[in-house]
Amino acid sequence: MSITSILQTAVSGLNTNQQALRTTSNNITNVNTEGFVRRTAEQQSRVSGNQLVGVEIAEIRRVVDRFLERELLTASAETSRFEGQMLIHDQIQALLGRPDLNTSLSGKIDTVFKSLADLGIDPSSQISRIDSLNSLREFTIELNRLAQETIDLRVQADFRIEENLKPLNQAIQRIADLNPLIAREALVGGDTTGLQEQRAAAVTDIAKYIDVSVQNNSDSTISVSTSSGLAVVDETAHIFKHLASGTVSAVSPFSPITIHRVNPVSGIAAVAGSNADSQIGSGELRGLLEMRDGLLPDLGVQLGELAAQLSDQMNAVHNDNTAVPPPNSLTGRNTGLAATDAHNFTGVASFSTLDANNEIVNSVTVDFGAIGGTMADVLTAVNGTLGAGTMTLTNGVLAVQAGVGEGIAVVQDTTTPSARGTRGFAHFFGLNDLLNANVPLISDTGFAGTEPHGFTAGETVDFVFDNPDGLAAVTYTMTVAGASFNDLLTDLNGAGNLGGFMTFSLSAQGQLVVTPKPGFEDHRIRVSNDSTNRNATGLGFSDIFTVGESYRSDIARTLVIDPDIADNQSALALAKLDPAAAAGTPAVTLGDNRGALALQNLEGASISFGKAGGLNAISNTLGGFAATILANTGGEAALAEGRLDDGEAFEQEMKERVSNVSGVNLDEELANMIVFQNSYNAAARLVTTAQELLDTLLNAVR
Repeated sequence: MSITSILQTAVSGLNTNQQALRTTSNNITNVNTEGFVRRTAEQQSRVSGNQLVGVEIAEIRRVVDRFLERELLTASAETSRFEGQMLIHDQIQALLGRPDLNTSLSGKIDTVFKSLADLGIDPSSQISRIDSLNSLREFTIELNRLAQETIDLRVQADFRIEENLKPLNQAIQRIADLNPLIAREALVGGDTTGLQEQRAAAVTDIAKYIDVSVQNNSDSTISVSTSSGLAVVDETAHIFKHLASGTVSAVSPFSPITIHRVNPVSGIAAVAGSNADSQIGSGELRGLLEMRDGLLPDLGVQLGELAAQLSDQMNAVHNDNTAVPPPNSLTGRNTGLAATDAHNFTGVASFSTLDANNEIVNSVTVDFGAIGGTMADVLTAVNGTLGAGTMTLTNGVLAVQAGVGEGIAVVQDTTTPSARGTRGFAHFFGLNDLLNANVPLISDTGFAGTEPHGFTAGETVDFVFDNPDGLAAVTYTMTVAGASFNDLLTDLNGAGNLGGFMTFSLSAQGQLVVTPKPGFEDHRIRVSNDSTNRNATGLGFSDIFTVGESYRSDIARTLVIDPDIADNQSALALAKLDPAAAAGTPAVTLGDNRGALALQNLEGASISFGKAGGLNAISNTLGGFAATILANTGGEAALAEGRLDDGEAFEQEMKERVSNVSGVNLDEELANMIVFQNSYNAAARLVTTAQELLDTLLNAVR
């Protein structure tokens, strides 16, 4: 080996160990930097021809365990998912209140029935009447508030989704920008660890919002996608977009999150994007989607079911009783019925007009099985005895009017009470409702499939069948044709229409029953637009049959005490009419507490609650169902909190394991520093020796 070769070899050692010392220095100075990955200077022999000519740095390598990195990203995404959920769960729990306090939903129900118990003792007490109305009013206000807050939380979750997309897209774009820089630097043999560090940090940022799968490419770039395979970064970036909705209902769908490919030349995202909601499996976005489209609308429906059953049960009692003195008129709700429709009532009900002394002036007992079959026949039977115009049916609304200075009262027969769709005559029409709302309160229409549907040919109803993520899986526009309700059902059940996904039928009570077919049990039906108008009553197909869960949710949001009763406690119907009262004997008395007792007895009555927002159909009391709602939401919160705790523990474990592999160990780095320093000194001695040999050689030839 020549002296020059010795000198070149020694210099390579100097350069190599100097670079190794610089790498060690960076490791030591970043020992407390969170997320820093230690580097190692990988050395290799330098070869020229067949000769070794020293040493060189093959690469500066980040020390990572790909498996542990992947597990840490997964753990981070899951933790963020349940962190996002817990922020909303905490708000829900604060809204619902503690079950053991009177301020909670179940506590306010208990207060209502306690005040009704006091009212049953003395129904003539003005104080007891006012107290009962106030308690019931406070409960309806609480229902209204909770239903509205549920909607507000959905809107809040939707806005948070939109806000999260900005940092998510920024992280995606950073990776897309860094990929070509790293590829070029790697191609020329440069140190890419700093750029890789920035890229790894961007991947970690993405994992806060969505689940991440990273693929390392041969050119040192990476491809990023979700676990389902949705591309986020490949040869270019794919950014997410979402337009937050401002006005929504308790169950209405939201605009989806869409993903758009960015043109690598122009940097402009494509206008058309694909739906990404179902392909986001974890991260904060998944957690917010699950709350916005799952738990919150479920809670809205549960509150609606409670409101619907409470109003239905109380209205049934109130319609079978009367105020003292009875009101001069009773006006019901819009049922969509016309005089030409079949009345479909069975049993018996009595209608009476009373004078100022509460004595019967005129009375008629209608046996619905013994008169004609239409609503016109009912009007004739009543008006023939009580006087023309006493009972009218206008635009679907039934009204009963007594004469000047008289009152009107309706009562069910005790042996064979009247019924249409399980509800008594006054109850079905809502003649004397205690509670009402801005939407139909009942869905048992009493219609038979063979009856005329009453809509105009060519009118349309737009149906949407949403998947569990709240996205439209199927849409169909029904165009009114045929004459009967069965004709409409046949259309809906058509194989090419909605029949492949669900079955429509009418129950014996006239309720529209929608049964999803296997595989679609978690889907929901709704109507996005309805132009139908039954017999010019203003009620469409979806109103009459309350299609979709929004109707139940809106009952809770709009439920109130009837204004005529809220403003006049004397209008409370707490007495029962005696249609057989003898002449000169009052048919109703102020001290009659049968109506108050019937309302109070609802506290322990077993009521059939329908399937509502994740709660199966059950028989329970009103207070018991309210407690079930609280328990269910509390259980969901506890489950999310438990999964968050588990996720945080797992994430911390993964961080420690990653740190054990990738973190800086000072003892190890100091030991490396000594080794590299000694190697550097040895190489320097070689340079000195080569210089001495060269000097000796020069002196010898002078």
